Amino acid sequence: MNPLRVIIVGYDMATATKARAARLASAHEEGP
Repeated sequence: MNPLRVIIVGYDMATATKARAARLASAHEEGP
C-alpha cells in the first residue's frame, strides 16, 4: 500500500473525528 495514501487516509480520519468531537461539544453546550 502506498505510504502517502496511508498518511492521507489517517489524516482524513483524524480530521473527521476532531470535527465530530467539536460538533458534540458545541451541541452539548447549547443543550440543557
